[in-house]
Amino acid sequence: MTLAVCRAAGAAKTRDEVTWAGGTWAEWQKRGENRHSHYADPLFENADQGDFTLRAESPALALGFQPIDLSQVGPWIKTGPNP
Repeated sequence: MTLAVCRAAGAAKTRDEVTWAGGTWAEWQKRGENRHSHYADPLFENADQGDFTLRAESPALALGFQPIDLSQVGPWIKTGPNP
């Protein structure tokens, strides 16, 4: 199962604002594509500022998505021009 979302210039696009191989989301699914997928805004806390924490009412959580602890993800040492 997939939760699909399209974002452009900070605004989530509804499934009716996006074309899927020239058709609507419903037409795409009728052709057998992504039949078990859901199209919804995942409701990030603040994606524009890089906070991809899911809000409590996120549809991803309702589908069983388990958030991971991001505190240990990424470089552990200072990086850049003056490490």
